[in-house]
Amino acid sequence: DPNAGSPDGAQANPSRELTPTEMEAIEGALGDHGEVQWIDDPSEWRTDQLLPVEPNSVILGVGSPTFDGEVAFLPVSLWCGGLCGIWFTYKLERIDGIWQVTGIEGPVAIS
Repeated sequence: DPNAGSPDGAQANPSRELTPTEMEAIEGALGDHGEVQWIDDPSEWRTDQLLPVEPNSVILGVGSPTFDGEVAFLPVSLWCGGLCGIWFTYKLERIDGIWQVTGIEGPVAIS
């Protein structure tokens, strides 16, 4: 989602599809927190009251990373309703050949 790190809202048209490796990594990272279901259009998963169709769920948006040498920035959004969401950018560093989240970079928006 090209707007994942922005509280301006998610787009239904991603800039590119996630690769199977990226999807597997996301599922692995989130697996202990519940089931992961891949969706194409977030608007189809929101009720008229701006709640997720699936109770107790969030819509996770992942943006395209930008790279600066051994540092990368990955915009992310978690949306759980009309008054519930967070938008930020993860900072990742390549440590011993593996990309690892080392913090959050830039502004954070919380609703």
